[in-house]
Amino acid sequence: MITLSPEKIHKTIWSLAAKHSGKDVSEIKPESRLVHDLGADSLTVVEFSMELEEELDLTFPETLLDKQELTLADVEKAVLELAQSAPAV
Repeated sequence: MITLSPEKIHKTIWSLAAKHSGKDVSEIKPESRLVHDLGADSLTVVEFSMELEEELDLTFPETLLDKQELTLADVEKAVLELAQSAPAV
């Protein structure tokens, strides 16, 4: 049985956010917004979402990352909830 730890989810989100924003992981905060603070455009958000799904082996609802004001804390909370409700593999 594979389970996703909160630490793994956090590390994955932060490393992908750093990769897609060109910022150092230490510059990224929970209140960092994908679009406004990290400079993501719609294509970057889609790529971020797809890589996150692949890394964590989860499928997100299409609307999960659609909000302009979405923070990384929001993403992490949603992914944690999704991981907890996903069937164990």
